[in-house]
Amino acid sequence: MQTFRRTFLLFISVIFTAGLYSQGTVTDTEGNEYSTIMLYGREWMVENLRVTTYNNGDSLVAYSDESSWRNLSEGGYGVYPHADIEGINTEEEMTEAYGKLYNWYAVNDPRGICPVGWEVPSEELWLEVRDEADPQAMRNRNVLGLKLKSQRQENSPFDGYDTSEHPRWDEHDKNHGTDEYGFEALPAGSINNEGRFVNIGEYAYFWTATQNTEYDTQAFAMVMLSIHAGTSAASYYKTSGFSVRCVRSENGPEPQTYDLTISLEGEGTTDPVAGTHTYNEGTEVDLTATPGDGWEFERWVIEGDDVMESSTQVTMDGDISAVAHFAEEEENGNGLPSVEVNGTTVYVHPEDHDQALEWGGDGTTTNAGSDIDGFSNTQTIIDVLEDNEGVPYAAQYCDNLVSEGFDDWYLPAKDELNAVYENKDEIGGFTYNFYWSSTEYDHRYAWYQSFDAGFQDWEERKFSNHGVRCVRKDND
Repeated sequence: MQTFRRTFLLFISVIFTAGLYSQGTVTDTEGNEYSTIMLYGREWMVENLRVTTYNNGDSLVAYSDESSWRNLSEGGYGVYPHADIEGINTEEEMTEAYGKLYNWYAVNDPRGICPVGWEVPSEELWLEVRDEADPQAMRNRNVLGLKLKSQRQENSPFDGYDTSEHPRWDEHDKNHGTDEYGFEALPAGSINNEGRFVNIGEYAYFWTATQNTEYDTQAFAMVMLSIHAGTSAASYYKTSGFSVRCVRSENGPEPQTYDLTISLEGEGTTDPVAGTHTYNEGTEVDLTATPGDGWEFERWVIEGDDVMESSTQVTMDGDISAVAHFAEEEENGNGLPSVEVNGTTVYVHPEDHDQALEWGGDGTTTNAGSDIDGFSNTQTIIDVLEDNEGVPYAAQYCDNLVSEGFDDWYLPAKDELNAVYENKDEIGGFTYNFYWSSTEYDHRYAWYQSFDAGFQDWEERKFSNHGVRCVRKDND
């Protein structure tokens, strides 16, 4: 969901007044990164806040239902339901596109929801921006809304921004956002005082930090509409759910930051990419290493410590060095397709056995119970069942198989079989609906997997006939 944002920021950079609207980033306490601009002397976020915790780690209350929301008297947030929102399919995509909606109790809580050193802007600051952008402004008769709105709109006159997919503004014949500053205001709608989600595509509401001194149940927000050119300041119940844009505090402390330096040994990629990245103190950063073709992940070395998982996490409590190590794949894989299971490469035979086989030993407990070690399972099954009274069975076939230059094939355990399923399109050659794993359930049942639907189950008697695909791994 970030593609349109990066493309758009690149486009608008050509119309910025030199030095007035420079871009940067800020990271919240959960590690969410936001683009920023300088706008009339203050640095503003150009994305809606997405955080779910205060800066001390305490959680805000998540929206559950209308009644609970309208009775909240502490900080809460909600995510606009994505059903029937064209272009958005998940809650995560909705959050990325529009941010979260917060009640004013979250805005006003001293624990803080903006990144350290940042704050929710006051009504006065919003009005200062309005007056700078439109010196002729008279209350809501102004053009600040046009200047702040994203160009993403139905029937937009701007090339590349006419869209019916969210995030975007509803169609209007003349009030098209020009986004002159790169503020990218988007109509996230709201949670109204009754606890209902309303007005997505039509309204952008942004809380201010200013309480209504005449009505203590209300506070002020800035509002933009798809049908209006301007912005207006209005008072709303504190139980309303609105978007939040943060602004860097003028006198607040600068957050402590640390550098994460990522480098590579061998060929592969990392997320974040190799280089030096700066994060606020306490930020949790996810690290993922992906080997290049012909290479395999070996380990991370993080501040001198080995981490064997390709995906891990670091907490920025100081400068950190992380090195992703990749090793060339050994030739004894012999060009076979492979999958990764718990950091181990498992090679997959390129073809099914030409007939379905039973698991074997119906009524007999073999104790082949490992979910991850099909080699041990296979040996255990054969030691118990031996020739299975002359009836061929899956583990026996794999153990006897000599093919592709190897004689150490085995029937995969259920986790290994699932990894094969997840890569079935790349491996190819699967002809059966169901395949046996070597993981036993009890004396009558064993685990199998659907290669159509992907589910794993055990409710198949061991005398049932299913597909067999053997695997092997390099045993040192």
